[in-house]
Amino acid sequence: MTTDQDPQDALAAAQAVASEAAEELRRRVGDLDLRAAFVMGSGWKDAADAIGAPVQTLQTTELPGFVRPAAAGHTGEVRIVQGSGGAALVFVGRTHLYEGHGAAAAVHGVRTAAAAGCSTVVLTNAAGSLTPDLPVGHPALISDHINFTATSPLVGANF
Repeated sequence: MTTDQDPQDALAAAQAVASEAAEELRRRVGDLDLRAAFVMGSGWKDAADAIGAPVQTLQTTELPGFVRPAAAGHTGEVRIVQGSGGAALVFVGRTHLYEGHGAAAAVHGVRTAAAAGCSTVVLTNAAGSLTPDLPVGHPALISDHINFTATSPLVGANF
């Protein structure tokens, strides 16, 4: 978003691109009932593998609006995994804000998943801790964070 761009226009544009990506995704997966999405961050590839064998895999850059992630270990693929309660999208990696593509690019996968019908999204990442009880590699639930970037994808009245 440029500084002279209306936030509502920026949101509408981001949602339109996410809808295009969702339409292409649905076209490729056929009649699968997409219900959940997992965005796997750094160090979570083994967990992505454990979710299940994909019935289909594609590069996110094959879908409108995605840019290839630059962080190590982020492959930029989306796997479609069929489970007993529906299908899930598993994003192996994501674009980060620090890669310079803006906040809309960083959240494009989540917007696309929601537009494709996913009502549950699980986000993972590698996060530091000041707590000795949480050593490196230990899973932890994060309920909030401090945003030091002064940038947010939350715009308009619909966030």
